[in-house]
Amino acid sequence: MFARTDLPLTARVFLSQHWLRPAASSVLSEASVITDDRWVGLLRISDASVQAGVVYLSTGPCGFIADCGLVYVPSGHASPEAAGLRYYSHDHLFGPWWRYIYQD
Repeated sequence: MFARTDLPLTARVFLSQHWLRPAASSVLSEASVITDDRWVGLLRISDASVQAGVVYLSTGPCGFIADCGLVYVPSGHASPEAAGLRYYSHDHLFGPWWRYIYQD
């Protein structure tokens, strides 16, 4: 039986934390903007935004009509699920990192 797992993504995020955390913190402080595709560690990030005090890092389309990516939740902030953002689903990976799927 096959099962879907977040293990490959979790491993890439874990190995890329050294680059991802500063990039997310910079977007959060509005010191930088990501609007074009670029490699951040082992992940290709195509867009970044701040919503409800957390950083959404888009890794691009997944499936036919969905956008997927990572969420960075700074220390002291509630989980992204607490914000109640419409059309978003979230899964916790580890520490401050979550996976999201946006589908409207």
